[in-house]
Amino acid sequence: MPEPQLTKMLSIRTANQTSSPSAYSTDKENHSTTKYETLAKEIHDGILSGKITGKLPGVRELSRAHGLNHKTVKKSLDLLQEQGIVYSVRGRGMYVSSSRDSQNIKITLLMMTSGDVYGAMYTRIFTGLAKMKIKPRVIDILSYEYRQHMIARLSEAAVDKPDILIVQAHCSDIHYPTFRKLRASFKRVLFIEAFEFGGLPKDSEYILADYYRGAFLAAEHLIAQGCRKILFLRADPKNPQYGKFVTHADAEKGFMTAAKESGKKIHTSVVMPDFHDIHSALGTIKNAFVTHRPDAVVAMADYWLYLMYPVISSLKLRIPQDIKTVGFYDTPWSTAACPEFSSISINETHIADKVVELVNNNAAPSLPCRMYAEPALIVRASSGSHGLKI
Repeated sequence: MPEPQLTKMLSIRTANQTSSPSAYSTDKENHSTTKYETLAKEIHDGILSGKITGKLPGVRELSRAHGLNHKTVKKSLDLLQEQGIVYSVRGRGMYVSSSRDSQNIKITLLMMTSGDVYGAMYTRIFTGLAKMKIKPRVIDILSYEYRQHMIARLSEAAVDKPDILIVQAHCSDIHYPTFRKLRASFKRVLFIEAFEFGGLPKDSEYILADYYRGAFLAAEHLIAQGCRKILFLRADPKNPQYGKFVTHADAEKGFMTAAKESGKKIHTSVVMPDFHDIHSALGTIKNAFVTHRPDAVVAMADYWLYLMYPVISSLKLRIPQDIKTVGFYDTPWSTAACPEFSSISINETHIADKVVELVNNNAAPSLPCRMYAEPALIVRASSGSHGLKI
C-alpha cells in the first residue's frame, strides 16, 4: 500500500525551511538533537513551509515512514502539542494548529448558558479552543425567551466584528432580516443546531443533526422489538412556527423508509399535534391512540413524550409492555420520565469536535456548507431494555 501523501511530505527537508531555535533542546554531550526532537522539527518545518496542513498521519504511519518506534513518534507529537503547534481531537487524531496567530482570532458565541442540555458540548468546544489559545466572547441567549432577544444579541455581537460568529439557536428563531443586515460584520458564521430550517442563509456554515438517519434508527429498533403499529409525532407543516422545518420532513422520510425496507407489514400513522396549545395537543394525541391503537411512538421531541405520559396512563396502557417510545434530543426529559424513555442523541461530541476543526481551518469552506452529525440511538426502559446504546 502506498504511503499517504502527507506522510511523504513529512520526510522531505527543503533548504528554505526554518524553525524556532528555542523550540528543541540538544543533547549536551554531542550537541545533536534526539530522534524525537528531530522528527518534531521536521514536522514543524513542514508546517511553517505550508507543506503540512490539516490532519497529521497516525503514529503507525509516521513510525513506518521514518523508521522510528511508536514511543519516539508519540513523544514527538506530544512535544509539538505542548508548544501549540498541533492539537488533538479525541478519537480522531492530531491536527495542525492554524498558521495564523490564533490568539488574534476573535470568536463570539451566541449560546444558551443552560448546562442541562448543552453544557458538555460547550465545555468541549472551550477546551478545544483553549488548546489553540483562543478565548471566545460568550453572549447569552435566554433559554425560553430568546426570540425576543435575538435582534439585540446579534447587534451586540456585530459591534466586535469577530472573525467567526458561532450561533447556537434553533434556526427558526434567527431574525433573518437583522441577520442579513449585520452579516457583513462577521467574516464567518457557523450555526450549531439540531434543526434545519427551510430558507437558511446561504452565506453561512451549519453543523446539523442527521434526523433522517435518527428516525430510521428509531423505527428500525422498534420494528426489531416486534412493534407493527407505530405512531410518528411531528410538527404540522401548515404551522407558521414549524412549517418550514426541513428536519421534521426528513425525519418522516427516514421513519417511512425504515418501515418499508423492513419487509414487515408495518402500519404507520403520522400525527401533527400543536404543542403551542398543550390542551389541544394532548387531545389530538389521545384521539390518535384511540383511533390507531399503536404499539409504539416516535416523537420529534423528548419533551413531547414527557407530556404524553399522562395520556398513556389515562388509557391504562403500560410502558413498555403495551407501548414503546423513542424521542429526539436525549435531553434530561429522557431520564426524568418513569420509565426512562429511549432517545435519539444529537451527538454533541461530534458537533463540538467539528466546531474546533472548522475554527482551526484557515479558509472557510465553500458556501453554503452543511455538515451532519451522525445520531445515536440510546435504548432505555421505555422501548423494552435498559442501558443499551446502539
